[in-house]
Amino acid sequence: MQAEDRNSRQNEANTLFLKLGGGRPPGPFAKALGAVVAVLLFGAALMFSLFFVLAAVVLGLAAWGWLWWKTRRVRREFEALNRQAMHRAGSDWSTQSGTESAGASESGARQRPSSASGVVIEGEVIAVESGRDGEVPPR
Repeated sequence: MQAEDRNSRQNEANTLFLKLGGGRPPGPFAKALGAVVAVLLFGAALMFSLFFVLAAVVLGLAAWGWLWWKTRRVRREFEALNRQAMHRAGSDWSTQSGTESAGASESGARQRPSSASGVVIEGEVIAVESGRDGEVPPR
């Protein structure tokens, strides 16, 4: 039953094609013309989409430039605050002496040790100890 329905639908489609095409299948010239039209339509669609992508990029750059221009005063204020904080932090370190024990000053802030030995990488101390004759022992 399904095969008969499928065949009847296919026959209807073929009949419609023959009625619209003048009763005969398309020749090589019509096929070539159809291929050229399809390529031209694809090219037009590609150019149309590229136009929209370009417009989105231009609008995005314009919005970024406008936002950058409008926030320049805020960025300057943040940079000034950062410089002040760095200056204050540097002056705090330099005013503390290295003679206090346990690395804490009277105000409770930690201080820099007077003689640092080892390398600090992301919070871990890697101490390099030398042997009796000055050579570094193997690990």
